[in-house]
Order: sequence, then C-alpha cells, then structure tokens
Amino acid sequence: MRIKRLEVGEMGANCYLVWDPTTATQSDGLAKGVVIDPGDEGGFISEQILKEKIEPVAILLTHGHFDHMMGALEIKLNFPYYAKASKGKHVPIYLQEGDLKLFKSARESAKHWLKRDIGPVPEVDKFYKTSWPGGPGVVSYRKSYPWGLSHPWPERPSIYETHDKEGEGISFGKERLLVIETPGHTPGSICLVGKKVIFTGDTLFADGVGRTDFSYSKPLELVESLEKIKKYSGFIGYPGHGEEFEI
Repeated sequence: MRIKRLEVGEMGANCYLVWDPTTATQSDGLAKGVVIDPGDEGGFISEQILKEKIEPVAILLTHGHFDHMMGALEIKLNFPYYAKASKGKHVPIYLQEGDLKLFKSARESAKHWLKRDIGPVPEVDKFYKTSWPGGPGVVSYRKSYPWGLSHPWPERPSIYETHDKEGEGISFGKERLLVIETPGHTPGSICLVGKKVIFTGDTLFADGVGRTDFSYSKPLELVESLEKIKKYSGFIGYPGHGEEFEI
C-alpha cells in the first residue's frame, strides 16, 4: 500500500491518495486506489492521481464536513470507473449515513466559513454498511486481521466492519480498508483501517482531538471512539489535518 498526503484548501485539510502498486497493468500502467477526503482543489488532486498513475475506484469520506469533500465532485467527474459494480459510471462517493445532513448542507456551511460559493454538492453513491459477525447476540468472537491484529468482541462488538456489496471492506487491488464508526466530532464520523495504518479524519490528530462544540457533536461519544482507536496501538495515524503520528 502506498500513501500520498496532499494538503488542500483554505482549511488545510489532508487528502490521501492510497493505492496498490502491484495492480498496475502492462497495458496502461494504472494501479487501483482510493481517494480519501478530497477537501478542495479537485483539479490539483486529479493531476496528482494522473501523476501517480492511479485508477481511483472510490472516494471515501471520513465525515460530512465541507472542508473534506469540496473536491469530490470534480474528481468524480474526471475519472469514470468501469468496474461491473459501477456499471460504467463515475467513481462512487462513500459516506456514513449519519452525516448525510451535514454533507448536503456543505454548500451553505462553506458560504458561512469561507465566504464563497463552492458550487453544487454531489450525490452520495453509497453508504458504509456496518455490522458485526454473529449479530447482536454473540457472546464472544475473535477476529484475526491479515496484518496481525487479534481482537476479542464481547456481546455487541465495539469495532464495526464494513460490508460492501463488492465484499468485506473497501477493496482496491490486493488492499482493503475496514471501517470503524467513531462518532463524536460528527454523528457519522468513521476511521479507515489498513495494514498498520488508520485514517482518523477529524476524530484524532497528532496534537489533539476533533471539536465537539457543534450542536450535533457529542463529547462522550468521542471519548468512546478514542477508546476504539487506542486498540490500534503501534499503527500510524493519518489525520484530517496536520502530520501523521503513531497511535
């Protein structure tokens, strides 16, 4: 897995290009990958996608705030995705359903904070679908991940996996990102977990945590979410703003 961080926009948000270089074909040299939180400057992000020879299969949003999605529409339109699952449409945008209201109001929010019109907000193509093995009545379950993390899950597990129609997690090439729900900063905040890496959005930064002074924020939920993230000790955290850090 390769990761490239791009700091974009007036809010200094981090956009991440994540790809599997082993999937580059001899015919076109393109490697399967995803775009995480394209916060602004869709044209610049698109140029970097072309430079790194990435075929984006999904745009993954860690939450619905405007400074993490303003470049999504341009990227979506710039890169058609011809996989069977998408039926030849554009790259799908993923979001946790709990943040749909925030996402839809992104244009108004940007006008308030940036004093400019960012244009139309794209449609969300897919919601992350979270569930847990065995259902809510499971007494105990232990999941061993490909990168060595083993985790006990009593009753309702505290860590949720994403199950998309294409398979478990968000897959691109031989790589896969699992989703954990980490509400608090926003109702639908999520983190994306890969091989010894975790994309934390605005839930956790190198020097602090996400704001909880919004009307929809819940500080106690954020505390619970941080406890989930602690279980990934030793992983490298890639936050929504600022430099990476070790969990």
